[in-house]
Amino acid sequence: MKNKHLNLFAALLAPFALSSQAGAAWTFNAPDIVLGFQASAGQGSTTNLFFNLGNSVNFNVNGGVVGNINADLTTAFGMGWAGRTDLFFGAFGNRSNLSPGTDPGDPSMGIEPGRTVYLSKPTVIIGASALNPTFTSGSLGIPASAYAGLRTNLPQFSETVEADGVSSINQTANPVFWANSWTVRVPFAGQAFTNLGIIQQTFGPAGVATIDIQRMTPSVATTYIGSVQIFDNGDIAMVPEPSTSLLGAAAISILAFRRRRNA
Repeated sequence: MKNKHLNLFAALLAPFALSSQAGAAWTFNAPDIVLGFQASAGQGSTTNLFFNLGNSVNFNVNGGVVGNINADLTTAFGMGWAGRTDLFFGAFGNRSNLSPGTDPGDPSMGIEPGRTVYLSKPTVIIGASALNPTFTSGSLGIPASAYAGLRTNLPQFSETVEADGVSSINQTANPVFWANSWTVRVPFAGQAFTNLGIIQQTFGPAGVATIDIQRMTPSVATTYIGSVQIFDNGDIAMVPEPSTSLLGAAAISILAFRRRRNA
């Protein structure tokens, strides 16, 4: 029943989808969560694509289709990208690799402590992935530092010709950047950012590929904040954690009711 509810939330939120990334130039800020794409072999194995999901703090208030990157996926990985089991994607975000003692953040401004990490876990069912264990500040400092080079380079990556909010990096054209690429930092069958395990999902015959997004902060229990789905037509959809979705749907309903009464 829970999963039916989650899928229903996604359907309800779709008409209110954000489109800040769709049709927009590539932009990146340190607190953002990015999707990274890589192929382990064949066409596109020397290319990474990136799509910005937006500010990590706001993830669980966004919902619905946030972009379509079919053109970029086709250019990089071929017409049959949606059926490739050697094509991987995942999500990651970390604003700062400094310890919370040095970088406490500012909750009043929506700035989280350093080493707060957002990462994906592959799943077939929305919200069903096992939560990561609690990490100490030192343990989270390892992936945060591994991500720092990629985070620094992300604003410099070139926008692709489709202008749909996707950025790309090519090993041959950008060998210096490639040293901190998604492929290097997130091995398709290894530990993501050194010690975070498998964070990527593959595509294939299902028509949709799903990842859950988890939030990790030092010495605090990991939490599930929502999911991301990529459909075989290239649509990217965000599904907030259900309690947040209910609040959002309730707010929309209340606003609509008030407008009808005031009309």
